[in-house]
Amino acid sequence: MNHDTLPSPPSPSSSTISPVFPLHDIKEPNSHKEIKVDETYDYLPQGICLIYHVCFHIQYILKLFDFLQTIH
Repeated sequence: MNHDTLPSPPSPSSSTISPVFPLHDIKEPNSHKEIKVDETYDYLPQGICLIYHVCFHIQYILKLFDFLQTIH
């Protein structure tokens, strides 16, 4: 059995056999070839900091609501 392919699900309106499609088409990199990275992604740290900042405020608001419910 070939583990790299799976049959597509049967179609309810068709009684023909569906073609088999590969699960992935990964080409292995040449180990003798040097991989060069020309681009830098300087936006990622700011995005992560923004996510942490928003999560902090959500947690703060939720704790504030919990506190306000306990004093009522």
